[in-house]
Amino acid sequence: MIVQRVSRTLIRSEVDRAVRSATFAPSILNIQPWRFVADGDAVHLHLDESRTLPVIDPLHRALTISCGAALFNLRLAIAALGHQPDVQVLPDPACPTLLATVRPGRVASPSRAELRLYDAVPRRRTSRVPYSAQPIAPETVVSLEHMAAIEGTVLQVLTASEASEMTRLAREADEMQRANTDARREIRQWTGRPPGSVDGLPDASLGPLARRRSGAVRDFGLGIPDPDRRVADFEPEPTLAVLVTDEDTSADWLRAGQALERVWLEATAAGLAVSLITQPLEVSNVRWMTRPLLADRLTARAGPSGNARGGWPQIVLRIGRASSTTPNTPRRPVDHVLTFVPSR
Repeated sequence: MIVQRVSRTLIRSEVDRAVRSATFAPSILNIQPWRFVADGDAVHLHLDESRTLPVIDPLHRALTISCGAALFNLRLAIAALGHQPDVQVLPDPACPTLLATVRPGRVASPSRAELRLYDAVPRRRTSRVPYSAQPIAPETVVSLEHMAAIEGTVLQVLTASEASEMTRLAREADEMQRANTDARREIRQWTGRPPGSVDGLPDASLGPLARRRSGAVRDFGLGIPDPDRRVADFEPEPTLAVLVTDEDTSADWLRAGQALERVWLEATAAGLAVSLITQPLEVSNVRWMTRPLLADRLTARAGPSGNARGGWPQIVLRIGRASSTTPNTPRRPVDHVLTFVPSR
């Protein structure tokens, strides 16, 4: 790759294109909790405080992870435009909603790997349908683990027994949330969206209802009877992976979001489907119970020094080959999330 030591400010159409790519990122309940401010040569990513989940995400951990995924897409789009992105994370302690600032750096041709991931951005989606029993190729697992490592995280694919315990914890957390009137109300606020909505989850995005309740598939329909929703048998032994970080700060949540999107795009490019299991990480006492599932092998990864990389579970992914296609979830138009501020 030939790199020229020259940079330039993005023109308005390029900013629009980059932010459009960012908005394709996944977010819990498709809440899309981001807003962007373009100021001279920079694009600032903010958490949109009008779009929060005070019951199931009171610390904004899941929302910050969602914004981290949007940040990765923004980085990738700027790279595809021919610039090395210069990223500052949490650049202003006096402005807690400001999560990152991205500037176009040196002019550089995008790598083949970057273009491969960028091509997968509009094709990535959450697939809440049954997956085949076909195992994921070992070399693909290694590739996904490498994607997580690039972003400073660890992706741990669970053994069958670990996955069984994780799904048990997911069912336990799910039952707690279903018993919580406020949590149910909050979830219902973002689901069952009518045609033409620009956010939230329409019924078509919920996927089929599991014939046998499984913690490996989150039912945002909360089990409410719907004659138009089909029932399906899901894979009895799902492939689950946990994305973990060293610590549990806002910076780690942003890092986890960027790693999630890099892993997810790699999976998409490889023809795999992904859905997320977030309930066991949304209920604090259940989240603590997931940590022992990770401890032994994370310690083994550390080697003789005993300093394990990772330890805080941030995301649980279900990965496989989907039995059917999944429709796109709606997205807010760029002009709903992007503000241009004249440079001084």
